[in-house]
Amino acid sequence: ILRDIISFTTTDPYVLNWSTYEGEESADEILTDINEWRALNYDALTSHDVMHLFSGLDFDGGTIGLARQYRSRVSSSACDEGQYCSSVGLDYCAVDDGGNIIGCCLWATSISQVWATSSQRDAITVAHEIGHQLGFSHDNIDGDGCAESGDIMAWQSTYEVEVDW
Repeated sequence: ILRDIISFTTTDPYVLNWSTYEGEESADEILTDINEWRALNYDALTSHDVMHLFSGLDFDGGTIGLARQYRSRVSSSACDEGQYCSSVGLDYCAVDDGGNIIGCCLWATSISQVWATSSQRDAITVAHEIGHQLGFSHDNIDGDGCAESGDIMAWQSTYEVEVDW
């Protein structure tokens, strides 16, 4: 359920530490900054499980979307935040005595590039990143039986999805 839409009235009010390289913005730094903005403003925001930033910026290295995903976790999705946040705090992971991650409290925010001319590509990217926020890994990881490409959770998108609207 979409709970709220936040439209910023100033340019990128969540910017803290971005680096620009050859005209591209660091997707990792943008994700870190929007997560920090979310944490600082959390009490004033409408209650929510995940947040997604639609950005018109050109991300670095061919990145078109990004969400935090911990492959070595047993569980680290928005669905688990309540279980771990009270014991470890935002953006930290709980570990067992052997140092293995048993769960993470994530700042459940993801980002994606959006362009006025590619709404289908943008929708696929958003679905993929929200999939990570809900705990899904990339397809064909750990022998899950999924195809390597062509599906929403593929590690790399080709955007060769046929749609008949």
